[in-house]
Amino acid sequence: MQRCVRHKERNILSYLPKERHKEFRRLWKKLHGSADIIIATREYEELVTWLGHINHSALESLEEEKMETLTVIKFKIPPLLKKTLLSTNPIESAFSYTQYRVGRVKNWKKSPDQIGRWAASILIHAEEKFRTIRGFMYLPKLKEELKTIPIANEEEVA
Repeated sequence: MQRCVRHKERNILSYLPKERHKEFRRLWKKLHGSADIIIATREYEELVTWLGHINHSALESLEEEKMETLTVIKFKIPPLLKKTLLSTNPIESAFSYTQYRVGRVKNWKKSPDQIGRWAASILIHAEEKFRTIRGFMYLPKLKEELKTIPIANEEEVA
């Protein structure tokens, strides 16, 4: 599971006083700029210690997902693709476009496949607005990396 780094950063900053934002952003950038998961884990622990001295709510916000903002760092993929995958914004863009268009539909039919047809039609239009994923040429490398991950069964996930 990979959590969105941008959203988590905003969430933690909401708990911190303004005078601590600059230092937090420096530590956060250092943490997520790591190329090695061992270094990133060390940086994470430093951030946990720092937040523990500053603000308990910010610390709880960081720890609620444990280290799920670091998942992409585990993969040996180039920085350009890694940077794209650290944010959920590309996915949310498609969702927000779809939500807007669905809200404009006035003539829903009762056929069982109507929703699927509308969704497909809207996503085809949304696709025209998609931009190329930065680092897309490394997606085959990511695919190979993903094959090395053991798949957890439902009992382990819950």
